[in-house]
Amino acid sequence: MSNTTPDFFISYLALAILGLAVFAFTAAVLRQVRQRERAVQQEKLDSIREHEQKYDELLNTISDIVFSHTLEGDVLHVNEAAFRTLGFTTEELVGHNLRDLAPSEKEDRVEGYLATIKERMEFAGARTIIDKSGNPHVLEFRNRVVLSEDRVPIVQGIARDVTEERMATEALSRSEERYRRFFEEDLTGDFIVDGNQRIIACNPAFADIFGFESVADAIGESFASLFDDPQSYHHFMKALTARKKLENFESRMRRRDGSALYVIENVSAKLDDDGNVHELRGYIFDNTDRKLLEDRVLQMQKMESVETLAGGIAHDFNNILGIILGHVALIEEDREASPEQNIERFSTVHEAIDRGTNLVNQILTFAKRMDAEFGPVHISSLVRELGKMLQETFPEAVKLNLNLEEDLPFIQGDPHQLHRALLNLSLNARDAIAESGEITISAAKVQHSALKKRLPDIPPDDYVEICVSDNGEGMDEETLKRLYEPFFTTKLHGQGTGLGLSVVYGIVMGHDGQIHVESKRGKGTTFFLYFPALKDVAPAEKVVDHPRPNMKGSETVLIVEDEHSLVNLLSQVFKRNGYEILVARDGEEAVEVYRNHQNEIDLVFTDAGLPKMNGYEVFWAIYEMNPDVNFVFASGYFDPEEKERLQKSGMHAFIQKPYSPVDVVGEIREILNDVVKN
Repeated sequence: MSNTTPDFFISYLALAILGLAVFAFTAAVLRQVRQRERAVQQEKLDSIREHEQKYDELLNTISDIVFSHTLEGDVLHVNEAAFRTLGFTTEELVGHNLRDLAPSEKEDRVEGYLATIKERMEFAGARTIIDKSGNPHVLEFRNRVVLSEDRVPIVQGIARDVTEERMATEALSRSEERYRRFFEEDLTGDFIVDGNQRIIACNPAFADIFGFESVADAIGESFASLFDDPQSYHHFMKALTARKKLENFESRMRRRDGSALYVIENVSAKLDDDGNVHELRGYIFDNTDRKLLEDRVLQMQKMESVETLAGGIAHDFNNILGIILGHVALIEEDREASPEQNIERFSTVHEAIDRGTNLVNQILTFAKRMDAEFGPVHISSLVRELGKMLQETFPEAVKLNLNLEEDLPFIQGDPHQLHRALLNLSLNARDAIAESGEITISAAKVQHSALKKRLPDIPPDDYVEICVSDNGEGMDEETLKRLYEPFFTTKLHGQGTGLGLSVVYGIVMGHDGQIHVESKRGKGTTFFLYFPALKDVAPAEKVVDHPRPNMKGSETVLIVEDEHSLVNLLSQVFKRNGYEILVARDGEEAVEVYRNHQNEIDLVFTDAGLPKMNGYEVFWAIYEMNPDVNFVFASGYFDPEEKERLQKSGMHAFIQKPYSPVDVVGEIREILNDVVKN
């Protein structure tokens, strides 16, 4: 028995030791597993913290506010953009309720927002938020409800500060509204024209200026059709294409009823790659009233020029009449005079008549409205003609000198306007001379190189220089600055309109010329006028007098003239050459005579100025009866517009008074011969 017990005890002890070893081993394994699990968990936590840190860093770098809050409005999280935008720190927002953060007057909006987010589970829109300093910010929100890990719904959102954009949009909107109101209420005519010259936009003032019933009536109309004629439109477009912008550009246009319209345009052009006009934008002023007033004042200024010369002209006319009367008296009394003596006397009478005719034409140049007729002008001839008139009318104490270079080239111009410009300068020079002095008018050819110092911007060309110089009192610097201003004058009240030099300036500019003046107090004044010289213009051919054909005829001529002596004179000459004569003393009688003898009358010869009906009215009345009537006009002055209308309607001839009756018969014979030929 003793042998058995120890063995059992040893076995039992060995089994216990083995069990303890297994337990120790299992405990060690479990500890190792738990350590590994803790390490893995720590790695996961570190990774999560790292991601959260990166996420927070990302959220804090973006400019938009990122936030979350509960459905009850408790703020859970905000990024640093909230501080940058609104000035609130994270501590001042997180843990607080939206109701506490809103001003009392905005609490209703917070309640409305929370109600909306609960109902729709999302929110999008703009709200005005007051920052920590009390300044308003417009925030554009994008919010939605999401479930958190513990299945609790929270609101996550993003808000962008659009204050500046909203302010810019509102400012743009206000600006557009102001522009729209300005465009519609502007008193000037604003317009936009497309590349096809169609009006695509305009304001009521534009429509009113041109006589459209409304803006809609003007849209789509041709802009070119608003100009007075195609040439005016071509001139406008040529200038605009070259400069791309026109300022204070004067144009003659017309209203829808056809009446004349004078405007001042300020226009800019957009050109395409080929240089063609893509769009026009501009505005116009109705300058019609001012233009018509200016024309009337200019007419007055013309008359003032005539009035200034009236004494000298009256003196010259009296001399002319004295010459004619004296020689006629000699012819009547000296019955035994030789043919040679009478021929000499008749020649003197003719010279006196020609001299009187020239004076009449000079007066008409200023006193009547005459259209510009441009053509080659020889300055030397024009200045000599002016010089003769000035020498006859200026006081003897004023000496006139003419220095004209030989073989001057022609210039392109209107002789009447140039004559007027030089006369105005000459009259000013005469007025600048106190009692006695000298006026010099000179003309010479100059090259561009000689003018660049005096006129740096003058285009390269050869020029004809005309100088009008006096040794009078001269002008100071202040006067020189205002020299060409309309209505500016240094003369006493009633002695001048102040338009003389502005007219000269306008004439020179209208001839593509340049003007320069040099003057000093007590040293006199010199005006320099420069006009581009024409190239390759041959001198005018000498007129050769051809003998008239046989003046005899048998046709019937209706003479319409209210001057008794002229009627008798014409009747005698016509009858002497075989013509039948009918006479009318006024316009109404002329129409009645023609109506009663229409089939007999071969030609009507009428004066323009008649009682009851003038010559123009007589023509149109007879023209209605017979459009093929042969009609000849005589007058001391022909209105340019009426003359053009009559020419288009078939007027055969215009005879300038005074005339020779023999020349009238010869002119009419040629007309009747042409009628027979045709």
